[in-house]
Amino acid sequence: MDVSKFNEKLNKVDGHTYVIEETVYPVSGVYEKELEHDNVNITTLNVYTGSKLTGDKIDSYSTSTPSMTPWKTIIRIFSSISPLYISYETSGDQIEAEDINNLQDAVVGTQENLNNEINRATNAEKVLTDNLNTEISRAKSSENTLTNNLNSEVARAKSAESILTTNLDSEINRAKAKESSIDAELSNRYTKDKVYTKDEVLQKISELINNAPNVLDTFKEIADALGNDPNFATTMTTMLAGKVDKVSGKGLSTNDYTDTEKANLADTNNKKHEHGNKSVIDGITATLIGYWNAAYTHISDTIKHITSDERTLWNTVSNKVDKITGKSLSTNDFDNNYKGKIDGISSNANKVEVSTTNGNIKIDGAEKTVYTHPSGTNPHGTTKTDVGLGNVTNDPQVKRSEMGAANGVATLDSSGINNQAPKPHTHDDRYYTESEANSKFATKDEISTAGYGDMLKSVYDINNNGVVDRAEKLSTARKINGVNFDGSSDITINAIPSGKTIDGNFISNFRNQVKGDTNSGDFLASIRNDTANVDSSPQFGSGIGFGRGDTHGYLYMNYSSAFAFIGAGNAGKLNWTRQLAFLDSNIASATKATQDSDGKQINSTYVKKGMTWNDLEGV
Repeated sequence: MDVSKFNEKLNKVDGHTYVIEETVYPVSGVYEKELEHDNVNITTLNVYTGSKLTGDKIDSYSTSTPSMTPWKTIIRIFSSISPLYISYETSGDQIEAEDINNLQDAVVGTQENLNNEINRATNAEKVLTDNLNTEISRAKSSENTLTNNLNSEVARAKSAESILTTNLDSEINRAKAKESSIDAELSNRYTKDKVYTKDEVLQKISELINNAPNVLDTFKEIADALGNDPNFATTMTTMLAGKVDKVSGKGLSTNDYTDTEKANLADTNNKKHEHGNKSVIDGITATLIGYWNAAYTHISDTIKHITSDERTLWNTVSNKVDKITGKSLSTNDFDNNYKGKIDGISSNANKVEVSTTNGNIKIDGAEKTVYTHPSGTNPHGTTKTDVGLGNVTNDPQVKRSEMGAANGVATLDSSGINNQAPKPHTHDDRYYTESEANSKFATKDEISTAGYGDMLKSVYDINNNGVVDRAEKLSTARKINGVNFDGSSDITINAIPSGKTIDGNFISNFRNQVKGDTNSGDFLASIRNDTANVDSSPQFGSGIGFGRGDTHGYLYMNYSSAFAFIGAGNAGKLNWTRQLAFLDSNIASATKATQDSDGKQINSTYVKKGMTWNDLEGV
């Protein structure tokens, strides 16, 4: 809170004058305010930019005196310099009612703030106390949990220690067995007299090298020199077998001259000879040989020569036919099709033609009757069914002369109505008379007047299935769950949820989580919390939430421990909750009632009549 500030008052002392200096801070080049002290001697007032009348003197100021408090002085300074120092003399301050009132207001404000602070501190102390108690309960619970965990850990450590001890014993036995095995191996080691010394080994290596050149003084170099061939001796023997002995004066040729070629050359040389007519043979050319072959073929041909005319005649023989006496060629194309038709006509056949006379044909030009239509009425026995008139009766038509005559057929007017008076007749009891029908059934006009429409079947049973298709609304509305319903429109009925899952916002958002929305109204639902560490609703417990109008409550029970929660509230949230537990419960945070107000023991079978929840809580 802000602290009230009062200027120190100067007592008036006869013959005594006070010298005052005030430090002020102009804002936007202006400073205007009452001087801190009263009864100022205006003639002694000065304004400087420095303290104790130093710096530049400021003359741009004015003073005024309030009419109601003439002992006060108001100064107005015009300067852009800040701060400024005002000095003046005064005989002392004037004590006035306003000062007393301001002081009293400050005292009252201070007392009110003090009271508010006491209340706040008291409430905070209560909250801290509650939190401390809660923390103590939580700490005790945590301590209990830690103790249980420690005991579990001690048991686990002992079990692990036992396992480690067993494993250690096994490892010791294994190490001892291995040690014995190593000792046995060491007993079989080579002694000094059984192995070469380093110098002896070097001597053996030197003897093996035996002054070999540096490039062949290792097995690797020798292997490289032999081409890494493990069968080098065999390889060399095979290669030497493919060589010929070297003969002085002879060498290898780059031509591949085989033994066959050598033999052929020798044979050619042996068959070499001379011709006496070599000059004639040299004149025979390929062209002459071709002519010779052609002439030889012609001479040896067995077909004799023919003349040009004979050849022409011969070429036309294929276009000739043999001559037959009495026959000659015709201009008509008589082909095999015509011949086949003629061959199909039997001998002595007659010519048949179509006749213009019904039932006749022409044979070789003469008319011949082949069918005569039978005489008489319906000689073929045709029925009316044969001609599609099976449903037509054979009743004779009414003669026009008989229409309208006595005992004749009644005639119809232009509207199709029989205008003759009905003949006298009687009905049995299977029929209603007109008066009976009028008394038993409503007429169309009566139904329409009653507001039920014309009741035509074509209107109310459009699909003609014998059931009224629809009705617009009920003539008298009916209530469904307290809501009027006449069928003309949908209605909304608050559903009663069968179950809801709640979470950490349960207390502050009760109605939305249990009812499903924040609207007022009746509801009843089973509830369950699946979220861990939620106040007033332990995890996996179950309960019921209920409400009517704007108020609601709940009962919630733990599934594993003997305690429960109850609470109530309004406006969508819980205003209070309490945790309850039985005497045998191990829940330290729950308040247990052990005695009633008369000091009697409370158990599961006795609770004093008239006790309240506060009594049970021990409050």
